[in-house]
Amino acid sequence: MIRFPFGTRTYQINDEFEHVPSLLLSDGVAVHITALQQGPASNIRIAIIALVDEERAAEIRAYRREALENGVAVQACDITHLYWTPFALVEDPRGLEALENNFYRVVVRRMRTSTGWPELVHLSIQRRDKSSSMPWRDLQRIKNELVGPESQGHEFYPPESSLVDAANQRHLFVFNCEDPILPWQFADRLVGNGATIDVHVAQDDLPEELRPADWLVGEALEQRLRQLDPEQRRTEKDLPQF
Repeated sequence: MIRFPFGTRTYQINDEFEHVPSLLLSDGVAVHITALQQGPASNIRIAIIALVDEERAAEIRAYRREALENGVAVQACDITHLYWTPFALVEDPRGLEALENNFYRVVVRRMRTSTGWPELVHLSIQRRDKSSSMPWRDLQRIKNELVGPESQGHEFYPPESSLVDAANQRHLFVFNCEDPILPWQFADRLVGNGATIDVHVAQDDLPEELRPADWLVGEALEQRLRQLDPEQRRTEKDLPQF
C-alpha cells in the first residue's frame, strides 16, 4: 500500500494504482505521485505528491465518476483517523479541565442550565499544530468521546455584534444526556460514500478498519435513500420553551 500526507490529512491507495495519472482527494483536489520511498513497514511506501495543473484538475473534477471508472483517477482514502490516540487529561495554566490526544487539545467547561435542562458541556477545541483544519468528522468524534455518542452537540454562529474570532478554534456546546433536546436533527441514521452514486458529491472515504457496520456505498446506498421519505427525516419534537 502507498500512503502520503497532504495538508493535515494522511491518505492511502493500493499499490496497483501506482501508475494511474491522478489521485482525487475527498475535497476534489487532484494530485499525482512524483516519487516513492520505503515506509516504516515493509508493506508500506510513502509517496511524494504534487498538485495536478488546474486545467486538468478542473476537467477531472467535472467528470469525477467517468475519471474513476476509466482509471484516469483514483479516489484516495483518508486514513488520518487510524493514527488517532485516546484523549488524556493534561495540566492547564488556568486550572481548567483540559484533554489532549495526538491531534487536538480540548478545554472542557461544564455549564449550569435552567431547571429541567441537562448539563451543557462547552468544548473549546484547537489543533495541536495550530492549523485551522478541523473536519466535521473530527468534531463529531471529539463530541462522542468526551461527552457521549448519543449526546446532542451544537456549533454556534453568532450575530456580528457579538462575534469572537481571534484564534483557530472551534466551540461545541453539548447537552450531557441521550435525549434530543433541540429538534433540528435527522430522524434516520445514514452513513456511507455518496460519491459512489453522485458525481457532484465529495465524501471522505473511510478505511475498512474504521467503517461502521451500516456504511453504505453504490446500489445499497441508493436503495436506502429511496426508502427514506424526505418529509419524515426530521424529528417532529416540539420546539422547547426558552
